Amino acid sequence: MAQNNNHRGHDVDVLGGPVGDVAEERTPLLGQGQGQSQDQLDRLRLQLRPKVTLLCFAILFLLELGYGMSVPPTNELMERILCRQMHPERTRDSTLPWGQGGADDPCKDKEVQSYLAMLRGWYYTFEAIPGLLCG
Repeated sequence: MAQNNNHRGHDVDVLGGPVGDVAEERTPLLGQGQGQSQDQLDRLRLQLRPKVTLLCFAILFLLELGYGMSVPPTNELMERILCRQMHPERTRDSTLPWGQGGADDPCKDKEVQSYLAMLRGWYYTFEAIPGLLCG
């Protein structure tokens, strides 16, 4: 460990512990900090705990929000790709409704929607596998 001289003239390591002391079983691995007692550290932890908890919840919320905002466009893209493959006679240039969600829309028929539901089911299944294997 690197040695520094503190303002009192004693040799301390980078974690604030005295250099050359023999560590025992009950010696804290990270030292006591820069002259702080355990009570001061406990008070600091109690002050920071709500802020850290709130920050973690905010980050999780924003991550879920971002993921949730990407789901509808992804589903729309998959639906359009399936619709083009299953109904090649209907293109954007034709006067027939396509992808508008009306009664005549071929993208909303049972065949396309059932295939899309199956595709989404397999997608979510494969998406969960890494979490199941690593969890």
